[in-house]
Amino acid sequence: MLGKGIVLKDLSGQQHEMDKLVDNKAVVFYMLSPDCPLCQSYTLTFNSFNLKYGRQGMVSVGVFPGKLYSKEEIIAFKNKFNVNMLLVLDPDYILTNNLRASVTPQAFLLGKGGSIVYSGRIDNWAYSLGKTRQKATEHNLKDAIELVLAGKEIVMKRTRAVGCIIE
Repeated sequence: MLGKGIVLKDLSGQQHEMDKLVDNKAVVFYMLSPDCPLCQSYTLTFNSFNLKYGRQGMVSVGVFPGKLYSKEEIIAFKNKFNVNMLLVLDPDYILTNNLRASVTPQAFLLGKGGSIVYSGRIDNWAYSLGKTRQKATEHNLKDAIELVLAGKEIVMKRTRAVGCIIE
C-alpha cells in the first residue's frame, strides 16, 4: 500500500495528502518532466483520460520529480499544453522512490486504498527512445483504468515505460 503519510504540494503550495487521494476509486500518477518530448506528446491523452475517467471516480496527478525544473518551467508546460490535472512537486523524490519510477512519462495506477495495480507505459506508441509507431496498437493504461473502475482484475499489471530518465 502506498500513501500513508506522504504529503504532496501543488504549484501554488497547497498540500495534498496521499491518504485522501487514495480514497478515490482510482488515482493515476504520471511522472513528468516539462522538456521531455514524450511527456509533451502525451498531454492530449492525459487530458482525455482525466476528462473521461474523472467523472467515474479517478483522480489524475502529474508528478515532477526532483528540483531540476523551476515552478515557472512547469507552469509554462502546463499552459502550453493545456494540462488539466493536478500537478505536484516531488523535490525530494519521496513519491518517485516509493513508486520506483525511473522515466518520464511513466504511469502508476493505484486502486482505492493505495495499492499499485498497474505501472508502466501509457500505450505502445513509443517503443524505444526516439522511435514511435504511427498509431498505438496497445492501450495498457486505458485498459487498466477501465478494469479498475469496473471493479475487475487487471491482467497485465506491469509494462516497461520508455522515456526520459528521471534525474
